[in-house]
Amino acid sequence: MCKRIDIQGERHGQLIVVRRVGSDRQQSQIWECRCDCGARRRATTSEIRNGHVRACKTCSRAANDGKEIDPRRYELRTQALQRQVDRIDAEIGWPRRTVTGRPGETPTVEEVPA
Repeated sequence: MCKRIDIQGERHGQLIVVRRVGSDRQQSQIWECRCDCGARRRATTSEIRNGHVRACKTCSRAANDGKEIDPRRYELRTQALQRQVDRIDAEIGWPRRTVTGRPGETPTVEEVPA
């Protein structure tokens, strides 16, 4: 068993570690943290110290909203969604639909004109 690390009271990003609340199955310490917005979040010592958790889920999502999306990654996600749409359309017998959109936007599914 490794040595327990006390990170209570430390600030990591927008989180302040409030108290230790227990351990998980791998014997990692779980901490309750308070975000600057007032929300609470639980995370392990390694998640906090390695920077994987820097804010509550709401603030993390808000911070990621303004980031640019890599066009290659967007294209791969769009292709995967198109394959799902094609498979479902074939199973149900619907007319072919296509996935449209631009990087940074939510893809939309539209019917292909006949």
